[in-house]
Amino acid sequence: MTDRRRFGVIEVRRINAATYHLTIGSTLWSEVEWSPKRRAWCIQDAAGYCLTHVEHIVGQNIDAQTAIRLAKRMIVDGSMPSPEEACARLRVEQERAWLGEPIIGDITRLINETVTALTETVVKSLK
Repeated sequence: MTDRRRFGVIEVRRINAATYHLTIGSTLWSEVEWSPKRRAWCIQDAAGYCLTHVEHIVGQNIDAQTAIRLAKRMIVDGSMPSPEEACARLRVEQERAWLGEPIIGDITRLINETVTALTETVVKSLK
């Protein structure tokens, strides 16, 4: 199902010389920011994840207005995640960084092996 908010008015607000915020109904959907390192405009989702750089667009001027037009198009066509999707993905990435990769498969065997090893260690230490 398409998020109807994508078809609302996309407002562009210049934050400073190198940053623009794109909002719908006062909710941040995208940030367009100049990357001095890449010497290109970076189009980010609401959580700050870089989706593309305008340098990759062949045959277009590398300027803020081009990047803003592309960000607007990405919002409308769905290639820009909603703010909620962007924040959820960021939370998952942060949890993975904090906890490591999730265990996939039968966790019961892993738990049983761990409990058995701990039990053997405790029994040996009591002898």
